Amino acid sequence: SLNQMDLALGLKFTKEAHREFEFSGDLRGIAGINNNIGFSYLEMGLYWHGVHFLKKSVEMRQSYAKYAQVNLLFAYLHLGQMELARAELKNFEQLPVGDNYLLVCIQEIQGLIALEDGDVKNAIRHFKRAARTARASNLAREVSDLTLMASAYLSDGDHASALSAATRATRIHRE
Repeated sequence: SLNQMDLALGLKFTKEAHREFEFSGDLRGIAGINNNIGFSYLEMGLYWHGVHFLKKSVEMRQSYAKYAQVNLLFAYLHLGQMELARAELKNFEQLPVGDNYLLVCIQEIQGLIALEDGDVKNAIRHFKRAARTARASNLAREVSDLTLMASAYLSDGDHASALSAATRATRIHRE
């Protein structure tokens, strides 16, 4: 895990790169750097700062901003801003995705929203889809998805399924 000093140093270098992209007029680079700066702020727990940069990235170029938009959705969820997350999710669903990483993230987000709404069965369904897609695509997110699924099972009182999902997540993590 990165400490705050590492994150702050990374943020400093990323902001320097941002100035260089602005100087060159590279819009794709600026959108990407805004996403990276926003993500760095999320990692430091400064969610509203992260939202600011992620929104800038999304607004600059929709075609370049899918990852920023997913990060923005996760930021809204961490902030408990469910209505903002739902509205942004509707905007995101209108974009052509074509990327399994993004599909997994959307499934996770839909599961987290369902969990927040108390719809545990639907949340589990989304987390299962995310885990299957992650596994089929060789994405490291499968461990996170299984952990989310275990948490959802626990909240539903299904201890055996929660233990099974957590055990699979642990096994994959160790591999």
